Amino acid sequence: MSLIEVFLALTILAIAGLGLIAALTRALSVQNYSSSQTVARMLAEGLIQKAVLADPSEWDGVERTVQKRIGQQGLNVTFHYVISPGELVRGTSPPDPMGTLYQVRLRMWWSETEGQGGGPERGTKTLHVSRMVYVQE
Repeated sequence: MSLIEVFLALTILAIAGLGLIAALTRALSVQNYSSSQTVARMLAEGLIQKAVLADPSEWDGVERTVQKRIGQQGLNVTFHYVISPGELVRGTSPPDPMGTLYQVRLRMWWSETEGQGGGPERGTKTLHVSRMVYVQE
């Protein structure tokens, strides 16, 4: 073997090694995002359920946070969320209105600033969940 052949073989091996490292890094990144998204979905479902069962005065639109350890690395992630109501139909039947139909919305994000921190194949790290609630007056 000549020196050029050895150099060419080492170059091909280096390129293959870099490709393998890139693929594994990408897989790890996707796994971390998937873990975050799964925890966010489960957390959002639980929080919206509590909000629906709670008093409507708790749907105040105030930002709150929850910290969870996620993934195989046990990363500490802060989930921010806001619960807000949207009044859909207010009872108007005489003589007394029966109640009000609300759409309770929960918006959750887990990046430092809302709607940022995303990228190709990762989205924007936000989640929206809503429920219809009838509040009898």
